[in-house]
Amino acid sequence: AHALLSTVAVVAALVHVELVHYYIASLWKRGLWAAMTAAFVGVVVWVRVIKPVTRLRRPWEVEAVTSEPGATWTVTLRPVGHDGFNFVPGQFGWLSLNRSAFAFRSPRRARRAGTY
Repeated sequence: AHALLSTVAVVAALVHVELVHYYIASLWKRGLWAAMTAAFVGVVVWVRVIKPVTRLRRPWEVEAVTSEPGATWTVTLRPVGHDGFNFVPGQFGWLSLNRSAFAFRSPRRARRAGTY
């Protein structure tokens, strides 16, 4: 709903500004609105198309799950068909199991809903 409503809001603002025309009478204002629109479309395309496709092309496989003291677990992952990447201290990552790379739900929200 958030992505849909934000897109509707931006499109409605653009239509309003174009129809009134007073707001974008000067060339620099038209350029500014064009740049903001291009940035919005670029972010949507990056987040909803390009990043999920890159995630699909760089899969990981669970190599081992080890029980640790204190009711914790160590999950060892192995990159499949790529070199992976180097972790730095304090870095973390999300594990997405049985979920499309194009899913709209964040891991935190899915956990609250009881779906993993």
